[in-house]
Amino acid sequence: MTLFELVAVLAVLALGAMLITSRPSAGAVSQRTAVLEMAAALREARAQALRSGAPAEVLVDVEAAFVVKADGTTFSLPASAGLIVTGASMQDDGLVSLRFLPSGMATGGSVVIGRRAVLVDWLTGRVTIGEAA
Repeated sequence: MTLFELVAVLAVLALGAMLITSRPSAGAVSQRTAVLEMAAALREARAQALRSGAPAEVLVDVEAAFVVKADGTTFSLPASAGLIVTGASMQDDGLVSLRFLPSGMATGGSVVIGRRAVLVDWLTGRVTIGEAA
């Protein structure tokens, strides 16, 4: 076996070990999916408010871990995600409301799912995904 062949075999083994150890867990994948779905729901609500000229809101039930989108459809969040909603308004029924106005502005706030946060800028209504503080 030549030195070149030995280096090639070690490189293949290192690559295989890296792929095996860097695969995300099922919980991490479901949290990532929930973050993307939450961001999409908020962006849809903003677009609906701009289009219709009427406020649109997304409701979050923190205890039951589900979301009511602006169009009335719902989706569930992973129960183990450690859901935290800040900067939004609490309704009488216990739901947290993130509201978008026809001007493009919003109530602002954040939805933390695991280690990721979906952020809503109150001035522009822009929805971004970032790391939780």
